[in-house]
Amino acid sequence: MYLRTWLVLLMFISSYKAGAIDLTQQIRAADNVVQGRVMSKSSEWVDGKIVTRHRILVRDDLVASTYGIAGKSELYIVQAGGSAMHPTLNVMISQSISHQVKLNVADEAIFFTRNTVSGTQQLVSGTDSVLRLSGIGTDKVTLPALKQLKVVPSHKIDVQAQQPSVAKSSKAVLQQEALTLPNAKKRIWQLIKQTRVKGEKGNV
Repeated sequence: MYLRTWLVLLMFISSYKAGAIDLTQQIRAADNVVQGRVMSKSSEWVDGKIVTRHRILVRDDLVASTYGIAGKSELYIVQAGGSAMHPTLNVMISQSISHQVKLNVADEAIFFTRNTVSGTQQLVSGTDSVLRLSGIGTDKVTLPALKQLKVVPSHKIDVQAQQPSVAKSSKAVLQQEALTLPNAKKRIWQLIKQTRVKGEKGNV
């Protein structure tokens, strides 16, 4: 009984700890945290540089839903770079920014963004500002970038697939798996309440 309680407790602690530091940093820096889908993208020349505008259909405004208020239905993420016809050379030119997250049409993700003076959005920074979703359309949507631990009975373990770091016991072991979307949202809601003052940022 004691072992089982310890394993379950450890599982929840680890699922919260997985990605918690990055999530906290992103939430503190963000004006908006949304689950959404990239519906379209278009690029154009602005002041001698290519700028790409992405229209995001917001499925869940996580900051707004944390406080039970109406959220955004869509937002526009603008990034430097892309491919567009040069206005004078009349040839297609591509520009790319190193270490910038590339967004494609149909990408489903949780986005961490900042408001711009023009009313559009910019990603906070780094790859952690876009947490892509896997398994859309199935009964188990996950975020592969975030991990949690699960308890698996020892007789169901594939010995060859085991990782050296797996904690063993006579009855069960702990294995890593991708964090599910519902669990990720619970974690994000919790962190939003812990790290942000109501009314401080975004649409709250």
